[in-house]
Amino acid sequence: MSRIGLVPFQIASLRRLKQRRRAPLHPIIFRWDLDKTYLKTEFDSLRELMRVPFESAQDKVAVPGAVPLIKGLRETATQAGRDVRVYFMSASPPQIAKAIKQKLVLDGVEHDGIVFKDQLQHLVRGRFRNLREQVGFKLTELLKSRSRMPSDSREILFGDDWESDAIIYSLYADILGGRIASDELGDVLRTIGVDPQLIAEAQERAAAAERVEAVEKIYINLERRTPPTRFRGLGPRLVPTFNYFQTAACLFEAAYLALPAVARVAQTLV
Repeated sequence: MSRIGLVPFQIASLRRLKQRRRAPLHPIIFRWDLDKTYLKTEFDSLRELMRVPFESAQDKVAVPGAVPLIKGLRETATQAGRDVRVYFMSASPPQIAKAIKQKLVLDGVEHDGIVFKDQLQHLVRGRFRNLREQVGFKLTELLKSRSRMPSDSREILFGDDWESDAIIYSLYADILGGRIASDELGDVLRTIGVDPQLIAEAQERAAAAERVEAVEKIYINLERRTPPTRFRGLGPRLVPTFNYFQTAACLFEAAYLALPAVARVAQTLV
């Protein structure tokens, strides 16, 4: 972007930031998927999948731009006097929790919680299809976590195009916004092939969830280089991006990120 083109962009963003500061500062929650969104986890093959639990914190590599982006979001919200929380969610087993937490410490990333998927439980019970099915697991965990959040909090969600994050996050946003009924949710989850027990839990938690437009934006990292046009049906709330500089620019425009933080994200991509 040229320096000339940046001036009106900055002015418009500063105006939005001032307007946002005059308005009530709702608590803000940033939710991140872990694999392919924060970490460059490789599990295309069974061999790669089996190797994941044995990787050390030093073996794990963050997606370029993810670390300065997360730090910048917390820093910007804190400087504005806003209650900010960062959560991670992973479909990987809890056996890798120690390495993941050590990796976050090495990266200097503060977080308020991480959820892992208990794959061993599915193996013991013979639920092999649940090993790869993530919609039911992630949706129920999101709804479970939401019940513990401040009722006036707002959320920004980060995922990727590797699994079903776009669908999961959109369902979550529509449940909280009161746009999908319990029976409709059940039909959708049955069509996807979610485990019946998880469908029942999702419907129960959805019925108990407070109705509020909590999800402001959904950012999908196009790790698979999926054409962005495929996400049009999910509405303007969902923003597909090819790298975290694009994501950072959008967040700056929405006054969630300061300009120096955008520069730090860009620097990691050079």
